[in-house]
Amino acid sequence: MPNDSSEYTLRTYELRDAAGVWDLHVEGLTGTRHSDPTWDDDVRNIPDVYLGSGSCFWVLEAADGRLAAMLAVRRIDAETAEIKRVRVRRDLRRVGLASRLIAAAEMFCRERGYAQIVLDTSTLQGPAQRLWEKNGYTRTGEREEGEFTLIFYEKSLR
Repeated sequence: MPNDSSEYTLRTYELRDAAGVWDLHVEGLTGTRHSDPTWDDDVRNIPDVYLGSGSCFWVLEAADGRLAAMLAVRRIDAETAEIKRVRVRRDLRRVGLASRLIAAAEMFCRERGYAQIVLDTSTLQGPAQRLWEKNGYTRTGEREEGEFTLIFYEKSLR
């Protein structure tokens, strides 16, 4: 099993990735008590939601063609982008794949003139919280969302 993020090809989502992205998405939700199917609508419609102006969806592909990780950026407004749908295959975590995707997303956002990136995660996702804080994101608040407590983060790009 490769253990270096450089051994994966970073590229924009293609229609052939739909099944692999869905598998990553479902694996990433394991143990989170995810229950509202409308929360998945964007993952079922990536071209319309994430491949428009100011937005993007990336995958990291292993040499065997399997998807190893994914991350999306969605335009909120002229100043703000939102990171969504960060997932890394369970057997490939902690080798830098998420950080590589975050760096690509931040470069994309800077090139488009965004002033900040925002995102959310939940209190159930401790490793995700540590990932965002390690990458310079600041916790800005929390909100109860049904059975979840969402944690909000942001990072200034200026």
